[in-house]
Amino acid sequence: MIKKTLAICLLSISTISLPTYAEGLRNNMVQTQTENRAALNEALEASRQWIAAFNKGDAIQCAETYMEEAVMEAEPFGVYKGRPAIQAFWSDLIQKGANNLQYEAIKAEQVDEKTVLISAKWSMNIGGGDIYEEKWVKKNGRWMLAFDHFAVLKQNTK
Repeated sequence: MIKKTLAICLLSISTISLPTYAEGLRNNMVQTQTENRAALNEALEASRQWIAAFNKGDAIQCAETYMEEAVMEAEPFGVYKGRPAIQAFWSDLIQKGANNLQYEAIKAEQVDEKTVLISAKWSMNIGGGDIYEEKWVKKNGRWMLAFDHFAVLKQNTK
């Protein structure tokens, strides 16, 4: 009799607890996915703002999106370390008439809640190529570029 009562109690507890546990797990997964999407969306929006600044010819705003100690590898031009060097690169390119930057085939991956990696194909009036990695880091509530690696694979000639 005791074994039968114990078995009924355990069965009752398990049938009540499993759905509750599953619901809690599901809610936690949804919350995590929503948080992940929020970070991805924020980083992608920061990237869109960078593109808009570039297309307006604002090299200063472009450079201010990079962390002070950021590294930018621009193939075949070289490696630029620190915000002043990166700003000089973008200023020169914009002064030469570069504009109409567009990203296509964008891939974004969240590393953690403060780090997102973006890669894409890019094109503009003077050429096109690949973005191998933009490393966006959220610092003091703001998404900034810590690392940028891209290549010019095609140059448009007039």
